[in-house]
Amino acid sequence: MLSIYQSHHVDELFAHLCQFLHTKSHHPFQPLTVLVPSLAIGRWLTYEWANIFGICAHVDTPYPAEFMWECFGKIVPETPKSAILGQKAMHWRLFEALAHLPNEPIYQILHRYLERAPQPIVGRWQLAGRIAQVFGDYRTYRRDWLAAWHQGKLIEQKDKPFRHQEW
Repeated sequence: MLSIYQSHHVDELFAHLCQFLHTKSHHPFQPLTVLVPSLAIGRWLTYEWANIFGICAHVDTPYPAEFMWECFGKIVPETPKSAILGQKAMHWRLFEALAHLPNEPIYQILHRYLERAPQPIVGRWQLAGRIAQVFGDYRTYRRDWLAAWHQGKLIEQKDKPFRHQEW
């Protein structure tokens, strides 16, 4: 069953969630899935859940796109396990791409970040994760930017040049 509650106050939404789940019997081996708009909201939800109930276990907080991909995979078995541009796949692809960054001025900010990392591989992994998260947000909220970058265009004057190149 799908239930949608809207509010600008996350505390009110959490109260609705608790009230809704209190009325439902939940199988202990079936994960509770709550779609969230951001990683921060997902983390907040699990922390708040643990704070109120003493523990937060077997609670999934995927993005809507990730959830839809998983549902589609259950319906169509030939579907790949993860989306080509999913955050996990993007994380690994960016990790590999950052290892072979061209030595061009447009990439200097990335080179400086990687040079400052105490452990180069860890720094590259963290940077790849951050960029993957940003691109994941762009997939959700800024599809027009991605389409423009795909065509080789820049977005207004505020655009960071390397984002277009990375994409």
